[in-house]
Amino acid sequence: SGYTQEELLNMTIADLEAVESPEQVAEHIRLTHKHGIDRFETKHKRKDGTTYDVSVSASIDLKRNELYGFIRDITEVKIAEQKLIETNNRFQLAEEAGSIGAWEWNALTDEAVWSDNAYKILGFKPGEVDVSLKGFEQLVFPPDRKAFFDTLTLALKEKNEFQMEFRLINKAGEPVWIKDNALIKRDENNKPLRLVGSLQDISERKQYEFLLRNSLDEKEILLKEIHHRVKNNLQVVSSMLYLQSLQIKDESVVDMFQLSLNRIKSMVLVHEYLYQSDDFRNIDFQQYVEELISVLKETYASQAVNIHMEAEVHTSVKFEQVIYCGLIINELLSNAIKYAFVGREKGAVWLKFYRNESFYYLEVIDNGVGIPDMAVVDNGNSLGIKILRALVEQLKGEMDYISDKGTKVVIKFPAG
Repeated sequence: SGYTQEELLNMTIADLEAVESPEQVAEHIRLTHKHGIDRFETKHKRKDGTTYDVSVSASIDLKRNELYGFIRDITEVKIAEQKLIETNNRFQLAEEAGSIGAWEWNALTDEAVWSDNAYKILGFKPGEVDVSLKGFEQLVFPPDRKAFFDTLTLALKEKNEFQMEFRLINKAGEPVWIKDNALIKRDENNKPLRLVGSLQDISERKQYEFLLRNSLDEKEILLKEIHHRVKNNLQVVSSMLYLQSLQIKDESVVDMFQLSLNRIKSMVLVHEYLYQSDDFRNIDFQQYVEELISVLKETYASQAVNIHMEAEVHTSVKFEQVIYCGLIINELLSNAIKYAFVGREKGAVWLKFYRNESFYYLEVIDNGVGIPDMAVVDNGNSLGIKILRALVEQLKGEMDYISDKGTKVVIKFPAG
């Protein structure tokens, strides 16, 4: 207080009091006389005029008619209390802003405590509803109860945390989507003691997800219809080319028509898979390649050469690259079937498709006669080579030919 002992002995309680009136001081003295003791908090004045918080414990010796007082400076306590109040206020504001409420549940006694905002999320006032586990069961939306208790039981047995999204019934009887997160505190025998967690209202997010899912469903239906119509249109073009080819007697022209038909079929297959797929981003490329091989085998079934064809696909490919890859494979396999085994009774063609972190690799290898004139490939004079180079350029890739005891074509293009 800044006063000396001698100064204090010559002062009254009212001289020290900073906030209470003389009447209030007298009331404390009266209560002390009546009950023998009185405890209260107030503010006292220092000698320099500043004030500080004190806790006063007063008692009286009735025999001597003497009043004793114990005064303790509680300034630090009050500062800590104020900080705690401010922290709680900030926490409450954060809870309200995030539609979050805190809770704690005693697993041994089934006693639970909720923050005010946890009640507010469901439209209740504190204490207006039973939040013990038995009472909480009635708040869980009936279709979600089994899943909720199954998840909670499993967490209590095996885990140190609990997390789930489910619905609770608010005061108006309407379901509210909740995200529940909790930590499980256990004793030394791993027995659950209590759960401390939070409830978050995620109804708006769930509504947005519902609308987004419906929108995506509608777009998927539209995309399926587009792929279906593109496939049908390509098949119409294919049929028209086929009918036209029946009127042609020149075998070289018929062969050109057949190549065009095969190119169209490779594109039809892509749109067929996309129409049937649940994932437009990825196609089962192994199945696609095997189907393409089957189409080519059927097309060239009349050839005298018995050709074994085998495909190894070790990765999927992006949607926007599928058609280019399909056309490239069609060209390479068609060339191998037509030219690699001239004068032979049988042969084999192997296709490999794989990737590393940076690139896709497509290899087509045959054990045929090889390329008699590499200048044709290097100069790119033939239509087939021109088409291949154009398709590889679309993929921003590179193409190499190796002719040694057969032919090996390696195409590399970026995976990014």
